[in-house]
Amino acid sequence: MAFQGDHKSRLPHLQRPLYQEAEPLTVKSEMMQQNTVPDTIAERRIQAEQPREARIQVETLPRPLQRHDEFLGQFTAMGQLAPPILDNYIAKEQAVTSPRFLRFTFSQCAIDENTQKTTGLPLAAVWHPLADVGPGEDAISILNKTPFRCNRCLAFINPHFRFVEGGRKCICNICGLVQDNSDEYFNDRDNKPELLAGTYEFVAPSDYSNRPPMAPLFFFCIDISAGSLSTGLPQQILTSIKGILDYITLPERCNIGIMTFDISMQFYKIGPTGEVSEILVTDVEDPFVPENVDGLAYNVAEQREQLDGLLDKLLTWEWTQPTKVNLSAGTIADACKNYLLKGRGGRVLIFTSQLGTVGKYKLTNRVDPKLFNTEKEKLMYAPLESYATLAQECTAEDVCVDIFLCTGQYADVPSLAALCSQTGGDLNYYPSFNASFDGERIYYKIFRILTRTQGFQAVMRARCSNGIAIDQYIGKFKRKGPVEMELSCIDSDKTIAIILKHDSKLQEDIDLHVQCAMLYTNQYGQRLIRIFNGLMRSTKIVPNIFKSGDADTIANVIARINAHSLYEEMLGTIREKWHSSMIQLLTTHRITLETAEMNKILAPENLRLLPLYSNTAMKLPAFSLTGVQLDSRLFSVHDLLGMSIHQSRLLFYPSIYSLHDISYQPHQPGTLNSSELLILPNLVCCSLNSINTNGAYLLFNGEVMLFYIGRNTNEEFLQNVFGISQFDELSENPEYWVLNDLGNDESAKVIAIVDEIRKRAPSAYPTLYWLFEGKGDDFILRRFMVEDATASEMSYSDYLLRLHKIVLNKVAERRG
Repeated sequence: MAFQGDHKSRLPHLQRPLYQEAEPLTVKSEMMQQNTVPDTIAERRIQAEQPREARIQVETLPRPLQRHDEFLGQFTAMGQLAPPILDNYIAKEQAVTSPRFLRFTFSQCAIDENTQKTTGLPLAAVWHPLADVGPGEDAISILNKTPFRCNRCLAFINPHFRFVEGGRKCICNICGLVQDNSDEYFNDRDNKPELLAGTYEFVAPSDYSNRPPMAPLFFFCIDISAGSLSTGLPQQILTSIKGILDYITLPERCNIGIMTFDISMQFYKIGPTGEVSEILVTDVEDPFVPENVDGLAYNVAEQREQLDGLLDKLLTWEWTQPTKVNLSAGTIADACKNYLLKGRGGRVLIFTSQLGTVGKYKLTNRVDPKLFNTEKEKLMYAPLESYATLAQECTAEDVCVDIFLCTGQYADVPSLAALCSQTGGDLNYYPSFNASFDGERIYYKIFRILTRTQGFQAVMRARCSNGIAIDQYIGKFKRKGPVEMELSCIDSDKTIAIILKHDSKLQEDIDLHVQCAMLYTNQYGQRLIRIFNGLMRSTKIVPNIFKSGDADTIANVIARINAHSLYEEMLGTIREKWHSSMIQLLTTHRITLETAEMNKILAPENLRLLPLYSNTAMKLPAFSLTGVQLDSRLFSVHDLLGMSIHQSRLLFYPSIYSLHDISYQPHQPGTLNSSELLILPNLVCCSLNSINTNGAYLLFNGEVMLFYIGRNTNEEFLQNVFGISQFDELSENPEYWVLNDLGNDESAKVIAIVDEIRKRAPSAYPTLYWLFEGKGDDFILRRFMVEDATASEMSYSDYLLRLHKIVLNKVAERRG
């Protein structure tokens, strides 16, 4: 079922254990099954082809169908509107932080709160502290000295400090304080990164750390209960770890430990002659681990032989008398915090197959059907107080928790998500886990965790110039006081939304500054402070605000705000406010145009995709009204809170590439352009109206890829790509579901296209799934058809039409 072509240039090839046999795509996911009207692809296509009232030209509606395979050249960050998130460019900082690290919803800010409210849209920034720099971009400069700081607001010196009185004094761009200048910046201000680049970092003073930096440690905790063993989960995790060891970036600084659990905990040591001893801990109410972590974890470089030996032994280990129940994830995390990682910190990865009903932090089913659709429904969204407290304790010990939840049963996602997010980790959810379906996804996720850029012991905050202030932060972190965030671990996939507000009326046409600072320990053991400097401009002209809007960033922030609001407000109220914001946007824009044109849906050019993203986002489990179980909804919320703009853009509107006609597309997809970028195929709409029975398509939503093949796909295409021309024979023989170079142009192009899209993925290397028209369940295809109607949501065209009618009424009322 998964892609098996040669992609070693990016990641190691996944070595599947023998028990994982490929089989047709039949595994179900409740996240994907929520869109169930009509029941089949055929019924949906028939419905879509029914004659409709000629009231809107569907084919002309705004959609993000540009291919993003052209090189835009150098973008110099100076406070202007950033390039679209999927575009190819080289960011050159000139006093302002690269948009890879900091993107604003608007590059021009309203002069007061009331003017901003007329847009219906939030003033905010999305901060991506450890984002990877692009090819050809300058690395962040590291200073070996502590830069000058403002005496009042403590902002760090940056290119927007002004020097006056011949350089004897300087003016802080954040609070405006005039103060004596540091001698260092009096005569020599050239060639200093802190006065030239928007982003720089410096070595933190020794008193900025409460414990010495420790080498990264990853402790894997694997469920071996009967349910877990039946799915092949333990073997999958052990095989994945073994296959990844050769690709860890800094093996000399990486340590890995392994334990297993059911109703007890089992720790393993391997002796000098290869024998494995098992340490059994049965007191789960007050567990005591009698072995120091140094004896249970192995350095990937120096102790590779022992680590390989332990993995080999465990892969053939016979776990006798497996139990039907297991320890809770909280109990495992607490034991690791108290005995293994106390005083040194580390990352705990817990793989569990069910609701943990045993141990100090045991879980119970908290779902109460009587509370749904009431004011008290949000009580079920709150984590258990014990888990919230445990998360705080883990953060204090620099322990980060990742949980891989591999079950379709209720598992109290609110509590598990809180434990993960407040420590800087992630909850990874695999409903109805099946090794042949989800094994490769888990492999690539573990690979990402072990190899991506990350920092430890992080403390973060932002400062704003006069007139604006921080309203709130939204992300995965623990709040530290009124203005700071704290995380045990921060990685290159995490982002923070900074919601801004006016605290006074601004003058027109002035610069507004946001400075973000992060204290952290990098993977090399250096304690650093990284500084980011963002810039906006004030304006009283509403059309200028619209022109400066970044639709991808705005959509990301709106989704976060609404996801965060689910803990406080009813879903119906949140959705109503969301609709109102779109109505406010379109109404204000139409009034500012002063146009009499009433038969067109008018939206600001830069923001024309926002109604689309709103409609598609409301179909996510986090916001859908029907067919979503509690755990699925709260997992979706958890996922959105720290999601990057790149990821959310693909989630709100996936890319669907037309493959069957690549040989006839005029721009020659699958080849390199003049900038040595691979040209991608044409994109089609995310609607079944665009999926032809004689076509083959590659679908990508930022997480998974789907190769969809229509029943009447051209036989020559099938022969060239798969080496077999008959649809039925191909669909019934998984051994053909591979992309090998068959020595022809079409085969080479398809392989190149798949690999290129995977290289551009925003986080973990995506798994490729296969679906053949009329074969098996089509739930995964429906997941990509975000423009189509669902059981509770209108189609994109109907949603726009409804907005249009409401806006016309609003405008008529105002003009009447």
